Amino acid sequence: MRKELDVNYTKFGDFDSLYWDFNYRDGRLTLHYNIYTGVSLFPTVFEDAKEAENELVIQVGALLLKKLSEFDGLLDEIIQ
Repeated sequence: MRKELDVNYTKFGDFDSLYWDFNYRDGRLTLHYNIYTGVSLFPTVFEDAKEAENELVIQVGALLLKKLSEFDGLLDEIIQ
């Protein structure tokens, strides 16, 4: 079985930002959190990213949006 997400990641940051670099499928991605601007996801090599790495960002983004939607639905059920 192939591991899609390598949980060995690098975390670094400062007071208002955190970065997590991680392997997903065949690419290296960075998840960035900033207390002012929110969350962003991009290929770690950014300017030199290959099309496949950009596609991975789209896939992960779609998965996160789906999970967020499911969570919002659960909250709606709890509140009502």
